Amino acid sequence: MAIDSDIVYMNSKLGLEHEMVAVYQKCTETQLLSPGMLTTAASFRGHHEQHRDAIVAAIRNVGGTPVAAQPSYDLLTSANGVITGVLGQWALTGERDLVVLLMRLEDRATKYAVGSVSSVGDKTLKNLLCTITPVDAQHTAALRMVLKEDPAPQIYVG
Repeated sequence: MAIDSDIVYMNSKLGLEHEMVAVYQKCTETQLLSPGMLTTAASFRGHHEQHRDAIVAAIRNVGGTPVAAQPSYDLLTSANGVITGVLGQWALTGERDLVVLLMRLEDRATKYAVGSVSSVGDKTLKNLLCTITPVDAQHTAALRMVLKEDPAPQIYVG
């Protein structure tokens, strides 16, 4: 049976999924992505939409109220091509900049889930986190490869 703290953890993860959907959507609209990267970004956005929908259903199934998506995200605010947000500030000059942004967000989402899964007591919610987390990690690795970085630079996530 879910307790209030389980719903808090899941709503935090849901907030990250809302954010990821919005950021991938924004990135696909920038016209800075090559056709191959555009296809990948659209696919990853679809994964996050499915994650979002599964988390919403799971929260409701345990009697909780899912958080709604924000109307906008600080990550998406820009002035003169400069992104400012929770991950710092840098200029958006091309595809590489967007891929770095996406990789950092995916890495953050992976680390959040890994760090919170042991705190979630409800078995169904825990299992859901455990099925979403590897997909976020796969996204991180794939984006690292696009950047020609080591796809698995650490032996542990953390």
